[in-house]
Amino acid sequence: MGYLMLKVLIVDDEPWQVKTLASIIKSMKTGYEVFEASDGNEALGFLASNSIDVLITDIRMPVMDGLKLIEKVAGSEQKPEIVILSGYGEFQYAQKAINFGVSEYLLKPVSKTDIEGILNRLEEKLEQKKSEQNHKIGMIKKLENTLPVYIDHQLNGWISNELDPGGIEEILDIFPYKQNIAVIATKIRKYKRTAAMYNSEEFKSLQQHFKFMMKEVLNPIGHSISFFSEKNPEVMITILTSGNDFNLQSDRNERILKGFIDSIRNEFGLALVIGTGNKSSDMLNDLKKCYEQAAEALEYSFISGNRDICHFSGISYEKGRERLDIYSFEEELSAITLKAADEMTVKAISDVFDRYIGTHNSIKPQKLKEYLHHIAINLVKVAKNILVDEHYDVLVESIRDDIFESDSYKELKYVFIDIIGKLAGFMNNKENSSNYAVIRKCKKYIDENHALDISLESVANKFHFSHSYFSNIFKSYAGTGFSEYLMAVRIQKAQHLLKSTDYKVYDISEKVGYKDSAYFNRIFKREVGISPYKYRQVSSNL
Repeated sequence: MGYLMLKVLIVDDEPWQVKTLASIIKSMKTGYEVFEASDGNEALGFLASNSIDVLITDIRMPVMDGLKLIEKVAGSEQKPEIVILSGYGEFQYAQKAINFGVSEYLLKPVSKTDIEGILNRLEEKLEQKKSEQNHKIGMIKKLENTLPVYIDHQLNGWISNELDPGGIEEILDIFPYKQNIAVIATKIRKYKRTAAMYNSEEFKSLQQHFKFMMKEVLNPIGHSISFFSEKNPEVMITILTSGNDFNLQSDRNERILKGFIDSIRNEFGLALVIGTGNKSSDMLNDLKKCYEQAAEALEYSFISGNRDICHFSGISYEKGRERLDIYSFEEELSAITLKAADEMTVKAISDVFDRYIGTHNSIKPQKLKEYLHHIAINLVKVAKNILVDEHYDVLVESIRDDIFESDSYKELKYVFIDIIGKLAGFMNNKENSSNYAVIRKCKKYIDENHALDISLESVANKFHFSHSYFSNIFKSYAGTGFSEYLMAVRIQKAQHLLKSTDYKVYDISEKVGYKDSAYFNRIFKREVGISPYKYRQVSSNL
């Protein structure tokens, strides 16, 4: 055993007792640093800014007694080894001390032999703890710096139940904790489009950054290891282990996971969704089950809509529903699809979706996407004879990506409606198309409701379009983007009010839909060339 240089704090309200004990310790252990305090409060003040290895405290003291002191110290992050020093030998004190994790118990008066025996035992215990900690640190470094590709491959094999016992033993060795485990599955939304934005090395670097950021945010809970799934590369799997109990659904831990999602969105502009499995205390036998729960929670997030975090324990499937009748579903869609895609037709398609699928159907999202891709291709094939070859090829090429990149049932429904809308747009001349009629209604709605808090999303929802498709067809038929058109309407209405009324500028700002009058002033001057106040002056002189 190596000779340790320990820091010791002695707490006693009898100064002579403190001095005597400090002198004995220094004479036996010349390398020790010994500090003194006269009661529990003084000791806590010292511990707030100093780290020690051993705390020796009397039981009976004024202000704060020894038991109260060790109760507070026992909950600290860097808990020292605690020795109780007392002239009272009653069992009740020893029992309470044991409950707080006290290492040794001494009765006054103490001898040099007693003190030396205690210090030697504590040195041995602390050296063992230091050795274990160094081993944990070494294992963590081994994980982070040695053969990362191999480790990722082994972890993938473990969660897939494809790793032999020898491989599992090897992987287990890199986890500092084996109890209190949970698995977190993080999916990159619109993965294919995201990956296409980077070259191979850039995307690997992005994945490494994701893993690093997840480790950083989870540090307050425990030790985590993240890797990307070999079967589903859009999913990052995180194994979280801790020496302490934890609950991923607690408000604090929800905020931690939400903070990770927000950080990725703010730094990279990417959207994520997280699924978590239940916690287990049996890492060896339950890891695969924990992963499958996290994966199912991710899958359920498709049903639950725009929720960023979905916990397995919160999944609630509706029981007793009939399975999807794919043939009747396709037949009804086919019957209405080749009509002009007016507002009623779009609503009819939406109703068919909800009636056959709903939000809690037992069909798996991937299978549903496969069904819809098959139906969409069949519908486009029916219309092929009236489509220009170029339009047909573009439509077929986009269908698969649009369907399989959908992140929710609602988005998938609107993507399918988009496909039908595009098909109808190709089949009809621009001026006679139903889309053109719908856009006329949209423009009329904007003209009449410009003072309200309307947006592209709210108008798209009102007329049963997905946001992206509505944005494209609005610009195509209106000749300008939605935001530009709304702003132009508001500025035109403001000009009319400035010329024809005595309303204050801030009143006019609110009447045309701008809650912030300073922002309204900036927009008005940018578009008209002069401020609203100057415009009113100029108009009154005309």
